[in-house]
Amino acid sequence: MVSHRIQKLAIFSAFSLFTVCAVQANEMEKHAKSIIIPKISFDEVAPAEAFKLIRVQSKAEDATGRGVNFVFRLNNRPGSTFRKETLTANLKKISVYDLVRHICLATGLSYIMEPYAIVISDGGKKPMQTKTFPVKPGMIDAKQTRPRAKKIK
Repeated sequence: MVSHRIQKLAIFSAFSLFTVCAVQANEMEKHAKSIIIPKISFDEVAPAEAFKLIRVQSKAEDATGRGVNFVFRLNNRPGSTFRKETLTANLKKISVYDLVRHICLATGLSYIMEPYAIVISDGGKKPMQTKTFPVKPGMIDAKQTRPRAKKIK
């Protein structure tokens, strides 16, 4: 009976953690959409330099002063998209969210909104999939496999 409670508690905790992360990621998306950059220009710059400029300008334009942070998950291949593409753009009154989306579309990168940063990836890591398997009650109950240790005096 105790193991069922522990199992239910573990499932509830995992679901709660997932829900909190999803809500926080949604907050990051709202935050990125709320920051409007009045003018930004790129002239043959690498995506890394573009994201650095976006980070600096997002802090300057954010009312809270936090801005938006980026985390990069990249392959270490020499011909990686992140290292060989260049960007040229002259944009006005664009949100950070739309700017990131357009850069990723133009360069073949992908992005994921995480609770405290926008994760930029060059496709080296596939998105996580969640699978559910039905388990009969009592299937995961722990059984004692060896005798308990004797107490030390």
